[in-house]
Amino acid sequence: MNLLAKRIVILLSDGVDEVDLTKIRRTVEREGAEVFTTTALPQLVIETYDNDHRGKEVFIDLPIELVTCDLFDALVVPEGMESIDAICSMSEAISLVREFFDQGKPIVFSGAAHQIVAEQGLQGGRVLCSSPGDTAKITQFILEGSEYVTSTNKTNHTSNRLEKVLS
Repeated sequence: MNLLAKRIVILLSDGVDEVDLTKIRRTVEREGAEVFTTTALPQLVIETYDNDHRGKEVFIDLPIELVTCDLFDALVVPEGMESIDAICSMSEAISLVREFFDQGKPIVFSGAAHQIVAEQGLQGGRVLCSSPGDTAKITQFILEGSEYVTSTNKTNHTSNRLEKVLS
């Protein structure tokens, strides 16, 4: 697989899963993609979480106001319950997701991010709901694209993550 000349934007908010974000970013960069991060938050630094503990800070490359689907080949939303909840509540973030969907560009939702698919009615587009860290499937999907695909045990995974967050 080769993502050379592909530009990918990763939509983040506080609480994104550090491990999932790092795996996805490293994998697509290793395959040749140029990767940028964005957020709808006013600050350009977000906090990650690693096994329910505060992780590293991530500096955002572009504020969401500067991101359009015309500039990118794919959108990725990594795992992280707190991050997903925040993204779902931000109209600018949902507008960006909707823009990619309406333009038929690949969108990857990792882990619990699949809840955006259901809440926004995004079935039927070029959407992949993957298990966290399933980088081979993510890379292949960005490269080839396809119609709606799901490859995660959503119920068990989401409830396990929710239990960890609440405890």
